Amino acid sequence: MRLFFAQLFMTSDLAISDNKNKGEVFVHDKVMRKYIKIEENDLEIVKCNKCGRELKVSRGTIKEGVFSIDYVWGYFSEKDGEVHSFDLCENCYDKMLKEFVIKPDIKDNNELL
Repeated sequence: MRLFFAQLFMTSDLAISDNKNKGEVFVHDKVMRKYIKIEENDLEIVKCNKCGRELKVSRGTIKEGVFSIDYVWGYFSEKDGEVHSFDLCENCYDKMLKEFVIKPDIKDNNELL
């Protein structure tokens, strides 16, 4: 949950915080996600962390392709205990994949909602 992410980092040394009055999650003074009601995960704004483009959001739902990640670094990492979260628009995701030496496994998911 994004709310968990924002609350978790309020005490860390990263520049990430949750402004509960406005429902914004800040990353280095730039809004990554803005919520109408953060308690209900009701999205208003989502921006790509790489290019900064604002993604289409309607009635709290992202209306275009977005690669969202919330990753908890493990024990053997130099980032042990850190949670890294970001969103990439589809264009930035495709650019990132082109830089991979070993391409990821991509499978069709025929059971869409």
